[in-house]
Amino acid sequence: MLFLLALSGLVAIFCRLSSTKQNRFRLCTLKTGEAIKAKVLIGCDGSNSVVSRFLGLNPTKDLGSRAIRGFTNYPDDHGFRQEFIRIKMDNVVSGRLPITHKLVFWFVVLRNCPQDSNFLKNQEDIARLALASVREFSEEWKEMVKNCDMDSLYINRLRYRAPWDVLSGKFRRGTVTVGRRQYAPNGPILRTRMFGCA
Repeated sequence: MLFLLALSGLVAIFCRLSSTKQNRFRLCTLKTGEAIKAKVLIGCDGSNSVVSRFLGLNPTKDLGSRAIRGFTNYPDDHGFRQEFIRIKMDNVVSGRLPITHKLVFWFVVLRNCPQDSNFLKNQEDIARLALASVREFSEEWKEMVKNCDMDSLYINRLRYRAPWDVLSGKFRRGTVTVGRRQYAPNGPILRTRMFGCA
């Protein structure tokens, strides 16, 4: 904690960039409009990275799947073992990971999801899609999805970077680089079926 306090004002984390320019220092403009002068810039903001574009990396490709993520808070102990579980049924992959004895993180991956699912911004619509997707799962699983914290629901497109782009890409220019997620933001299917990008 003291280390972090000593670095206060020197290290900026969890910043969403809107642009970056090079002069004597790297000038980073944040989504909030604030500007930061940086000596070192490490981009790890996912597949839509400003830093990746600055470095000239090829854009990521749409995997054709969507992921819904959420949390469910149980008033009493949920009773799940402290382990990650992943289940696949037809075109749906779902998983859960207990965080505490009352809080559970879960996700649903929808393969071949229609393009218009991008426009699901309403939490109730996302919840209905998630619940409909796990209708063949156990009652316990359906209850977990049904009783989720609505504010925690999030849907997004899964993207990947082609393996040949990973092998041939330039991931550093001067004091600008990208974090591991930019090397291979592969979706769960590629990660398990190809050469083990993690």
